[in-house]
Amino acid sequence: MTESIKTYFCTIDLRRNTTGKREVRAINLNDVRNFSVLFDFADEQQYNQILAKIDTLKTNHTVKAIGYTAISKVPHYVQQKLNFEVLCKKDVNWFGKPKKASVDAFYTAKTDVLINLSLYNYAVLDYISKRSNALFKLGAFNEKNKEFLDLMINLSEDQGVDVLMDECLHYLQLINK
Repeated sequence: MTESIKTYFCTIDLRRNTTGKREVRAINLNDVRNFSVLFDFADEQQYNQILAKIDTLKTNHTVKAIGYTAISKVPHYVQQKLNFEVLCKKDVNWFGKPKKASVDAFYTAKTDVLINLSLYNYAVLDYISKRSNALFKLGAFNEKNKEFLDLMINLSEDQGVDVLMDECLHYLQLINK
């Protein structure tokens, strides 16, 4: 019951704050200038693993990233960086909308590709994905993701974020080849 109420208010907010249809364009990896990356993490090891994957993108592209952890405050091992934001439970309102003003710039930024590395459906990351103006959006296959991702990767139970990132980059290489 609570989830359906949250979803209802989130949908109303999205309708108010999204302007019409976004331009969707499949882009080859060689033509991508910038990436937006969304991810979640539960511990330091997972955080460092995702950071390493994001760093590989930074060698040839501009990358903006937002991470989310489902604990009440940002862990001590998280380093705030330029173009890198980390949200925790206290940074999100009760229906999944981020409270930080800096996240607004993420929505409106002109981005070629958004990669959602979250394997779970956190409302805040779904909200950001839906609001993003990225030309092409990729992420893990999930019934909920159908409404806002342009390409979804089907992973088995034992595959994680590293495989998802590798597969996203692989499919971007195949597009418009």
